[in-house]
Amino acid sequence: MTTMPYDIFHPDRKALMAIIEALPVAALYTEGDHICFNRAAERLIGYGMDEIRSIDDWFQKLHGPCHKKIREIYDSDRAAGFPAPRRVTITTKDGCRRHVEFSASGTDRIIYIMHDITDLVSAQEQVKENAARYQILNSTSMDGFWVVDQSGKIIEMNDACCAMLGYSREELLAINLRDIEAAESPEETNKHMCALINSGYDRFETHHRRKDGRIIDVEISTTYEYTTNCFLAFVRDITEHKYADKALRQSEERYRRFSSLTSDYVNFCSRQGDSPYRVRWMGGAVEAITG
Repeated sequence: MTTMPYDIFHPDRKALMAIIEALPVAALYTEGDHICFNRAAERLIGYGMDEIRSIDDWFQKLHGPCHKKIREIYDSDRAAGFPAPRRVTITTKDGCRRHVEFSASGTDRIIYIMHDITDLVSAQEQVKENAARYQILNSTSMDGFWVVDQSGKIIEMNDACCAMLGYSREELLAINLRDIEAAESPEETNKHMCALINSGYDRFETHHRRKDGRIIDVEISTTYEYTTNCFLAFVRDITEHKYADKALRQSEERYRRFSSLTSDYVNFCSRQGDSPYRVRWMGGAVEAITG
């Protein structure tokens, strides 16, 4: 890194530039077309003071083909007294793109503070991307989906969840998970939530109470998100599946009971009436007898 060339400025500015050099953040000072920046700025942009000697050099090296447009914005801000911070994207010496925010003061002799906000911008873009994904999930998922905080308060849900439980969005936002949980007591729900925080994931079946009082069977796949301290869950109504499964088991049980009790013959024949044959139930076993 190079030292600041104080000799290009009037002697009474040297103390000011020494302060700028001591700042822990990237800082610049311009006077006319001359520019001077501290070591923190050198580390950010990758250029030394011997490589950028004027305002024009600064814009051409850091903004490339669009330097004229950025310069116009800069001149406009300067004429207005730099009323607000300005976010721009720069290209460092090694070719990396960085997002920075400038705050400035002055018109002829100008002091700039430059913050690297690349990580912040990336985080904001990630939030927007997640929001877009959630919107798709909200509008297309046939399963219910909700977000519940550690206290059990429902803080977000999709339309399918509202339809499944019979509540409006506003009504669900005003109630607690324990208000619709029909299989566990509040104490059991608390223990279940604590266990899920420790494990991070669970998949289980339970019962939920709809707004109209009807109890439905649900299958829940839930994940605890440590960054937000919230439970994210998919909720599927399996009431009809459970009913069909129960009916099938009852039918099979009736069949087993019938086959174990009867030894009667049952006559069968083809649709044309020929080749009759009999089937005899022998303690659950089947014996075919022709003739």
